[in-house]
Amino acid sequence: MLVVGGGGALLREGIEATSAKLRVLPRGSRVRRLEAAEDARGKRRLRVAADGADGWLSEALVEAEPAADDGWPEVAAAPPWAPGDSLAPFLTTPVAFLDEALADVAGVGPADVVVDLGCGDGRIPVWARRHGARRCGGVELDGALVDVARANVAARRLADVVDIVHGDLAADDDPQVAALLEAATLLTVFLLPEAEPAVEPIVRRHVARGGRALFLGWLPRGYESDVCRTLGADTGRGLDAYLVAALPAGGAGAAPSLRLLHSPEERSEFGGDGFCRRQRGA
Repeated sequence: MLVVGGGGALLREGIEATSAKLRVLPRGSRVRRLEAAEDARGKRRLRVAADGADGWLSEALVEAEPAADDGWPEVAAAPPWAPGDSLAPFLTTPVAFLDEALADVAGVGPADVVVDLGCGDGRIPVWARRHGARRCGGVELDGALVDVARANVAARRLADVVDIVHGDLAADDDPQVAALLEAATLLTVFLLPEAEPAVEPIVRRHVARGGRALFLGWLPRGYESDVCRTLGADTGRGLDAYLVAALPAGGAGAAPSLRLLHSPEERSEFGGDGFCRRQRGA
């Protein structure tokens, strides 16, 4: 569940900022449901169910300071997913892996514009900004997750540097998605391998103009990683991260598979620091 941070927030009975105050939500209040709409001025606002109260969040929550720790709020269970609904079900990247992926594998820095393809609750763009990226963004098809991602971004006062776009990666006529992809220096991808037909052309164009792509869990057919690391290799669970900075020389293997868990034998190819030799998608 999402939790109110900072000094709390006001919950109003109507969408307009002038509407009567319903109650004050103190810091730590649990938010169980989110939906979004625009007020008369075209400003996006959120309606929530929070600790027994139902109403519209005031500007205060959107600008509230996050909790002091670096944790990430739990998100309510996503709706059932079936193949064809979107490129992948909602599967979050463990926050413990993000520092390794963005700093050690991708080398995110102040010159980067990081865009997450299928951004879910927005955690990767937020973490990329924490690692110094100049701007960040995400593209998400699920409208409910777009609202959650935007709320997470706004609660951390990052709305001026992190853009969450509601769009379809499989479509090539969305100007907002196109603008975000054009600005990117690093793309991050944590989707099912079945998303390859939609994602690979985007990555190919991006890498061809000098960009980098960070794949979590799998590598597209024919591509070689410049850097590869198993995130959380010392935890008994691992997630492979591959950084691609060059186009494949040609050739395609079988469909890529998602690798999440590794036995000691599988991890033997990795050094003590978790880095592995150059890998090729197959």
